[in-house]
Amino acid sequence: MNSLLLRYLLLLSAVLSIFYGPSSVSALLPDEIVVVANSRAADSVKLAKYYMKMRGIPSEHLIKIRTTWEESCARKDYDDNIATPILKAINNLRTSTNIRSIVTMFGVPLKIRPPTLDFDDEEQVNTLRHQLQQLQTQSQTADIQEQPGLKEQVKSLITQIELLLQTNKRASIDSELALVLVEDYPLENWLPNPFFLGFQNKELFLKKDKVLIVSR
Repeated sequence: MNSLLLRYLLLLSAVLSIFYGPSSVSALLPDEIVVVANSRAADSVKLAKYYMKMRGIPSEHLIKIRTTWEESCARKDYDDNIATPILKAINNLRTSTNIRSIVTMFGVPLKIRPPTLDFDDEEQVNTLRHQLQQLQTQSQTADIQEQPGLKEQVKSLITQIELLLQTNKRASIDSELALVLVEDYPLENWLPNPFFLGFQNKELFLKKDKVLIVSR
């Protein structure tokens, strides 16, 4: 083998051992995991106990919540019946062990719905939708010179409707649970991930020790 190639392979092996060797990889231990089950959903707790037994997760790391078994829930339901009991249980466990991961079982909702509109907002949305429909119909027969202006009006109406519907406040339950240790954070749009390589040397709102691994 070419000596230069051999040196390269040895150097590559050394570098890989530094970044990917056992000393740099922190395995997730059973006592660092909590399992969340919905006691109102059939077999959710039973499935959780089976999973914990197979994975060797301590029985006291089972968190039972009582919430809807539907696919989605309201933000208030998430705050009161999902996030609050989970946070309380994790804080109690963290006095003796470092909880790094949440596993949610079958029966735990998947999504948080956008806030419900009040009567005035709903009426305004309906009015804007009617205007939008009229503009879209008008644009089909409009002259070429009128098209840019109509497109801008359509875009403006769509933006107004989305703001009223607050669609940017819907979320994945698992994504929200990843931030359950964070006291307060904006609900709109995306938040920078502190584990993303591009953010490693930047000061971010979210800290690594406050972000949990969540899976199903």
